[in-house]
Amino acid sequence: MNPLGVSKITGNSLLIGACSMRVGRSARMNSHTIVKIIEDNPELDWLAFPECALSGYGVAPVLNNINAPNTQETIDGLKRVEMTQRELETGLVLGTSWVEKDGMPYNQARIYDKFGFRGAYNKQLLTTTFKGGGEANAWSKGWENTMFFLDDMKTRRAGVLICNDFFAHPFFTPKGDPYLMWQLARDGVGLVFVISNTICRDPGDWDQINRDWTDVKLRMFARTTGMWIVASNACPEKGEGSNFTSPTGIVNPQGEWVARLEDNTVGVVSHLVTL
Repeated sequence: MNPLGVSKITGNSLLIGACSMRVGRSARMNSHTIVKIIEDNPELDWLAFPECALSGYGVAPVLNNINAPNTQETIDGLKRVEMTQRELETGLVLGTSWVEKDGMPYNQARIYDKFGFRGAYNKQLLTTTFKGGGEANAWSKGWENTMFFLDDMKTRRAGVLICNDFFAHPFFTPKGDPYLMWQLARDGVGLVFVISNTICRDPGDWDQINRDWTDVKLRMFARTTGMWIVASNACPEKGEGSNFTSPTGIVNPQGEWVARLEDNTVGVVSHLVTL
């Protein structure tokens, strides 16, 4: 039950948060971090976590290493998270690598409303290059958008995209941008969660232009589609790179940042969103 003793997610205004956390290579440790963040923010109606926040990014389960210890840790860690989610009734968008019923691993966003698990979205635009490589070698490709309701009355529709699904970075998207945001907009979505894990461990000349690309694209698509965007990115360990290239925060339909976390900072920012 919600410890604040109030009915959550019932009206047009929702308190929505975006989290930046350090995502390690142990699902067990990541799960404890996620649980604490949920417990520390019981007032939120919805909370977004970064890409692969639970499993860790690029570690099992992946295509060449499905049955590994971290795969079981991910399963066990999800149980901890789900128990806390049910207790506090917090809506979650949770990134993780996950093995589906077809036996294949996906880069996934799992969606929970206050009643529990409501479905999952699998990343479609896996990074690669003209020569191959990238995430296309690690996960199976998703093939459809996922939409869900934010409120009890089932009138406020949301969607979720995972990193390159939204940003479609030219270097890592040789087949071009399918503009999944427009597909969601045509289906009546009013808010999109964009979860990422973009940590640059070797800062260089690309940093500023990448920063400009992500910042402008978040604001431009929010304004062009008239949708709210809630962006969540991972935070690097101290001295192990920067998340400078992709912000954590919330953009309103006018293309303005209404909440934004300082770069390379662990924390949660939130905003009362009216849809």
